[in-house]
Amino acid sequence: MAATPATRPLPVPTGRPGPISPATTSSPWEDADAGSGNGEVEDAEPTRDDGAPPRPRRRLRGVTVADDDEATTGGGRARRRGRRVLAVLLVLLVVAGATVLGLNLYVRSTVEHAVFSALPGLSKDATVHTPSWILPQVMGGGIDRVTVDGDRLELASGDGTTTELDDIRIELTDLGTSSPHTTSRLTVAAVVPWSVIEERVAASSVIMTGTSLDARDDGSIEATTAFLDASLVLRPSLDEDGNIVLTITSATLKGHDVEVDWVTGRLGLDEPQYVVTTDFLPTGTRLTSVAAGQNGLHAVIAGTDLDLDSL
Repeated sequence: MAATPATRPLPVPTGRPGPISPATTSSPWEDADAGSGNGEVEDAEPTRDDGAPPRPRRRLRGVTVADDDEATTGGGRARRRGRRVLAVLLVLLVVAGATVLGLNLYVRSTVEHAVFSALPGLSKDATVHTPSWILPQVMGGGIDRVTVDGDRLELASGDGTTTELDDIRIELTDLGTSSPHTTSRLTVAAVVPWSVIEERVAASSVIMTGTSLDARDDGSIEATTAFLDASLVLRPSLDEDGNIVLTITSATLKGHDVEVDWVTGRLGLDEPQYVVTTDFLPTGTRLTSVAAGQNGLHAVIAGTDLDLDSL
């Protein structure tokens, strides 16, 4: 039978134990029960319901976490209340601003509709220009200035006929916003087509039927008649009533110059001129200037203290 080796007794430590060296590595986290290094001990987590020992809290060194009571009292609560008030004010300002802008656009649209209603002969492609910020003026009872640009304006006469004006620009000053819609001054810059003038010249003399008009470089008008193969040079102007006067300044017959008086008699005229009445204009308005242009007579029509609803 083999002998069992003798068991050697464990050495018994003698003397005092040596100092334990500190850890060579450190963590940014520290246990709450390890203290802060100055002898103070942090509170541990309360005892858990299952009877397990409390777990130490861990936190970053140098970071102070405020208690819930501190976070909800004093300056923090006041700052949050101030931010809420500021947010509410900003929302109210945005809503109020949007409301005012919407109302301003609605008023501009209403004014445009009123202009088209007052001028039923205005071409639908016309553009009405109103002040961008029109609301204060409307609230004051009047609009300082409104302009209209369009291709055509048809004016109806009392006898049921219409007269067409082209390339129009209308300016209304001190336009009233309540009925009756009045304006202190109406100015219309437009072109009276040659066809309109030719028709009215022919109505004044049967001999002038078929006459064609065209502008000359010097601002006069050349009228070519079918009668006697005559050509007349006319100078446009206005009489005291605002009617268009076309004065004959020279004439040719079959290419030869002839006396103006001779042509006047042959055309059956008392005076060497044609008068084109402007009864096609709205009541209260009159021509203030005319000039010959390539596509007709360029005219300016004006009126003061007008009731637009009656035009």
